[in-house]
Amino acid sequence: MYFFINLIITGFLFLIPINLMAANSFPEKPIRLIIPVSPSGGTDRMGRLFGEKFSRKTFQPVIIDNRTGAGGNIAGEILYKSPADGYTLMFTSSAPLVINKSLYRNLTYNPNNFEPVSIFANLPLVLAANYNVQPNNIKDLITFIKLSPTQLNYGSAGNGSISHLLAELFKSIANVNMAHIPYKGAAPALVDMLGGRIHIMFVELNSALPHVHQKKIKVFAVVNNKSVSLLPEVPLIKDFFPDFLATSWWGIVAPPNTSSKITNFISNSTRDIISQNEVFKYMLDSNIESIGSTPEVMRDILTKDRILWSKIIKNNNIQAD
Repeated sequence: MYFFINLIITGFLFLIPINLMAANSFPEKPIRLIIPVSPSGGTDRMGRLFGEKFSRKTFQPVIIDNRTGAGGNIAGEILYKSPADGYTLMFTSSAPLVINKSLYRNLTYNPNNFEPVSIFANLPLVLAANYNVQPNNIKDLITFIKLSPTQLNYGSAGNGSISHLLAELFKSIANVNMAHIPYKGAAPALVDMLGGRIHIMFVELNSALPHVHQKKIKVFAVVNNKSVSLLPEVPLIKDFFPDFLATSWWGIVAPPNTSSKITNFISNSTRDIISQNEVFKYMLDSNIESIGSTPEVMRDILTKDRILWSKIIKNNNIQAD
């Protein structure tokens, strides 16, 4: 009698999809978190923060795997080829997910097939300029550029970087023209803006703030969904241009075909992590807008950003360095 009961139970278990069984007990072993940058900077810090808190919540180790190179494409390929069991995730900025498919001709992975988990947070950027640039607000800036189109240039962290694409979006929406000076990274571009060798740049808020206080650069607008408490007098750029809907964000994705039960579990855990007082305060003090979206919301953002950036890249014939 017991033999037949065990046989029936065993047969039933074989009928349950493997990914569903995994989802019901997930996680049961260490999780690998790929971060497509070197161990420094905002993306790495935020990824490690998520990994630490997720490990405490699930009682499983989270192993950080920094995989740099090719603008995040090496990390993207690794994730793409990983098993769809939730034990390999990627914490990343938007580039490997929404920009690189239009920027690089021969990707070895299709970012459209990744399973969204959660937009973790938004990183405010600002439209800034050397302090000696004549205009003092965004309206005067646009007028100045239109009247003197060869007087001002703008810098970026490199061709196809978010600072480059934001500037091209600004040029398109404001109907202005400026020469582009690309750099190999945001830091050297910021140094040259401080020195007056370039005039304007979209730069991370946290990188700009010390120089704002020292009156070495001025800020015209914030690229974000919310005003910044440390710069209460500075408007949001979308207040002037409602179509300027771009943001700079960090998100979590899983390999293609990962079960929705698993991605929903990780997404729910992410929202719990962000709601923790110490995490919320840390992000607030760091001028980072915590999000913790659902997979569905992240999917919508990915779709909209892909359409936006592919248009900007195509219209301006932008290619990766």
